[in-house]
Amino acid sequence: MTNALSAIHRLATYGTFPPGRANHHVVAPIGGIWREGYLEGRTRAALRGRWKGYAGFEPEPAGPHLAAWLLEAAALPDHWERLDRFEGNAFQRLTVDFHLTTGETLPAQVYVLGDTASF
Repeated sequence: MTNALSAIHRLATYGTFPPGRANHHVVAPIGGIWREGYLEGRTRAALRGRWKGYAGFEPEPAGPHLAAWLLEAAALPDHWERLDRFEGNAFQRLTVDFHLTTGETLPAQVYVLGDTASF
């Protein structure tokens, strides 16, 4: 599946979306495959708003390795609007490098805390 897909077909997640986690039901209808790896950066807790206390990702190239999961799905572009609404205006979606446990690096979308949530 990897070769035909681009960053808009990949969601990197460090929190509640992977199988067995609290919000997996939100992404389960998308289908696709899950792969393990890491992101370069760290998490910090939101200090205010609806997501107060939740971890937000802060990318840091060549930074610490944060265990994460990658959802690859051909149907993902059809769901971005819904996922963006679910994450709310405190989060924004960026393209980052996702590092698979196989050593491969792929571009993927990830949600990061924006300025409205403040760290």
